[in-house]
Amino acid sequence: MDATRVAYRARDYSDTLNFARRNIKASSSDALHGQYLSWAHTLAGLAFLAQGNQEQAAFELTASLQIPTGRLLFLPSMALAKAMLDKQPKAVIAFLDTASHLEAWKGKTSALAWKADVEQGRVPDFRDLESVGL
Repeated sequence: MDATRVAYRARDYSDTLNFARRNIKASSSDALHGQYLSWAHTLAGLAFLAQGNQEQAAFELTASLQIPTGRLLFLPSMALAKAMLDKQPKAVIAFLDTASHLEAWKGKTSALAWKADVEQGRVPDFRDLESVGL
């Protein structure tokens, strides 16, 4: 994951995508592998968005929540969701609806409140979850 982050921070989107793809394809018994998968999809989506590929960015946004059974995902990064707000609000709404069902957010209103904000054309306050994994 570190190489993916370094490439993204350097705005080398080609390397970001290459490293993210490797991370996504890698198999690991690490309990945090699900979290790393989510971050890899987020970084890939941000790279696609920077390259103007909104459809692939939307795919990566959705994929960032699709973690294999038995792998942990504590909380997803909101960086890609925020970056896509003005371009693909429907994709962000679907993402937040799915995120609201994550174990880490059960009983909390964050994702649902953010979804309501987007539906009403407001920019949610994602707090410090924008930079998670980046």
